[in-house]
Amino acid sequence: MVAKPSSITGTRQRDLCSSVRRIAIFVGDDPSRIPLNLVAISAELATVSPAAAGLTGKSFANIRSNFMAAVRASGLKSVHGFTRTALSPGWKKLKAQLSGKRAHIGLSRLAKYASANGIEPEQVNNATIEAFITAVRNGTLYRKPNALHRQVAQIWNAAAKRSQFKLKVVTVPSFRRPAQRVDLHLISQSFRKDRDDWLSWCAGLDVFAANARARPLAPQTLRLRQDQILAAVTALAESGIALKDIGSLADLVSLENFKRILRRRHEMVGGRENIFNADLARMLVEVGRDWVKLNPARLKQLARLAGKVPKPLPGLTAKNKRVLRQFDDPAVLQGLYGLPNRLWAEVKREAKPDFRTLVKAQAALAVAILSYMPIRLKNLTALAFDVHLFLREGRDAISSLELPPSEVKNRR
Repeated sequence: MVAKPSSITGTRQRDLCSSVRRIAIFVGDDPSRIPLNLVAISAELATVSPAAAGLTGKSFANIRSNFMAAVRASGLKSVHGFTRTALSPGWKKLKAQLSGKRAHIGLSRLAKYASANGIEPEQVNNATIEAFITAVRNGTLYRKPNALHRQVAQIWNAAAKRSQFKLKVVTVPSFRRPAQRVDLHLISQSFRKDRDDWLSWCAGLDVFAANARARPLAPQTLRLRQDQILAAVTALAESGIALKDIGSLADLVSLENFKRILRRRHEMVGGRENIFNADLARMLVEVGRDWVKLNPARLKQLARLAGKVPKPLPGLTAKNKRVLRQFDDPAVLQGLYGLPNRLWAEVKREAKPDFRTLVKAQAALAVAILSYMPIRLKNLTALAFDVHLFLREGRDAISSLELPPSEVKNRR
């Protein structure tokens, strides 16, 4: 793939070829079989963890950079080299007027792209930003071009308000998926009140109420219940029932509406197994039993229908099994156990620690703890020294991790 122009030395050529092979390993195929599609390759690399691959962040960045240099040297694909372009006078003047590290760094790529294409700051518009992002997407391995698009647009608009130039405000794009649930405010007030009363009962807000729930639901479960109810209402509305005709939770568990909800949710996933749909059906049966107080015969009908919802068999998914299978190799397993020490060594070498250094330190501690004692992610991220972690130094000293019952799911 890599030709050898006169400007490339033998050592440099070996480095470029090595980077091609390393990228091929990350992508998971032989270099000769990987299409030179930078968008697809970038998406694959975005899933790679440098630490898991035994690399520092800088080494991984160097491999990516050398790969792009190899692509450029091969002549097989046009690669944009505007990152090394000198700024035009107009962009230099704008940069001098900008204050703050965020503005300087955030607009640096745009400034070099525009300078390379003869575009002055006052000429920048939506089309310029779009063309810039397209160049980044198709000609670089930038990991998150959508995030870059939003960031550049936001920083540019902030600069446009402060700059002495007559700069045009550009559109800040949104890459959020369209709403998949009906707007809560479009549902009848009676339904919302019934739902809120049920959620209060689920939360156990009044422990002395005559019908108090035996065990209040955790906040995370309450949020899931809200989403499930909204999903059920959305499915019922999409099946042809008008929102104004959904007046209470009882309308969700009438036999006909229950069938409509399950059928619509089944269609949405193409008839495949789906754990959310199975849990949604089970939750609606619970609503019918505990809140609506349906008679036993109707509950039996709903439970029978809920049991027909296809759901995955319990256990690990094929993807998770594939991920775990790599640790059958003793060398890979040893690499996992050695990862905290490698990360910690990188932390100690940082001359100018920043928030990324802190994240790396936290990752080192988290992996080290999980190697000895698996705990839930929520508990792991909430650990605090002298509250949960008690460290002791000295010969035969014992350090301990303590989690109070109130913070653990099983209350133990």
